[in-house]
Amino acid sequence: MKSLVVTGFIILGMLLLVAGFAIEDKQGDHISSLPLHWYSTLTGEGPDEIGLSPGERRPHALPLNNPSFIQGRYAKHMRSDDLVVGVVIKGQARAYPWWVVRNHHVINDTIVVQPNAGASGLKPVEDGWTPYEREPPKRRHRDRYIPLLITLCEACSGASAYVPTVTDSLDNPLVFAQCRSEGSWAGDYTAVGVYTICDMQTHSRWHPFTGKARSGPLEGGKMKRVPVSVHTWQEWIEKYPDSLVVLAGSEMRLRTHARIRGADMGGENIHPTLRKKIEANPEAEDRRLNRNELVMGITNADGTRSLAYPLVLLKKAGGVVEHEFEGRPYLYVVAGAYGVAVFDRIYKGDVLTFKKVSDDPLLLNDQNGSTWNELGQAIAGPNKGAHLSVVADSYLAEWSEWIQEHEGADVVLK
Repeated sequence: MKSLVVTGFIILGMLLLVAGFAIEDKQGDHISSLPLHWYSTLTGEGPDEIGLSPGERRPHALPLNNPSFIQGRYAKHMRSDDLVVGVVIKGQARAYPWWVVRNHHVINDTIVVQPNAGASGLKPVEDGWTPYEREPPKRRHRDRYIPLLITLCEACSGASAYVPTVTDSLDNPLVFAQCRSEGSWAGDYTAVGVYTICDMQTHSRWHPFTGKARSGPLEGGKMKRVPVSVHTWQEWIEKYPDSLVVLAGSEMRLRTHARIRGADMGGENIHPTLRKKIEANPEAEDRRLNRNELVMGITNADGTRSLAYPLVLLKKAGGVVEHEFEGRPYLYVVAGAYGVAVFDRIYKGDVLTFKKVSDDPLLLNDQNGSTWNELGQAIAGPNKGAHLSVVADSYLAEWSEWIQEHEGADVVLK
């Protein structure tokens, strides 16, 4: 009798399992056949938006907070041609899949530097953004950490990363979300060509790629930029085999916002805010470059002049370019398909000149005998351990987005 009961339960379990797979397949078919909309219903733009109270819609899209990670070597959910937004902090590499981030646009993350004792307050030292030193322990011991903000807009091919504070203390980092472009949260500033982000503490409104607060209590504030690189997953994991990557289910690939056509690097799509502006005044569009041309843009220290350098020209020049702008010497470094960074070539009063000595990995030698990697870090020679300063207002995006925040900028055309 017992054996019959056990057998019956096994058969019932198998039937339920088969039924579950059938339902899942049916749901997958249903999801894939849904019409594509530019915004998900979480952004306040969808027809079926459910608001916080009757007659109102949610004032912000939901960010992804402290996502789960897995070691890259075990990441079965990743495909070799997936694009990732990569960062390296204190030797720790992390990859944020494009198909995950584009569903949220904003990630509030935390980098645990060492699992040993630490205390409050990380302060940057003069050589760059990565070497942080802890102050002496104050009240209690805890893990050493660095808060991290990731922003991405698939429509304009832009991505940035920051330490989300406007002071040297990291004890109370700002937490961000994408905010609406209309309604009570609209405030005095709305980005054009890209979404606008708001910090949850003060509701100040920020540009997601310049890292500057444009309205609200923190207006004029600026976050510390962390260099990012956009690579294919295969490129990234070959460079950083110990990298962590955000863990996510394949269902996220099926979400409508993750499946918008033409919303990949250099794709033909543009953000709705820019489309509205162009439709209202077509003659106002800056046509010096093609709308979807990828450019690496920089702005000088006092914010008065900006320069756009097309990615195709940087690659044509070999991927390592020394260029002066407004009397300041800069170093452009291209690694992989879309990995671009701009560094100040002045280190401790000395103007460095560089020569590429290796493509894979990308290595540069300066005139003093130091060897530098693509992250602007000296890995050998007299300056070993030093970091070149990253240009604070510098990011890769499509021309149509970048020029909106940098009107009247200079452009490298050949």
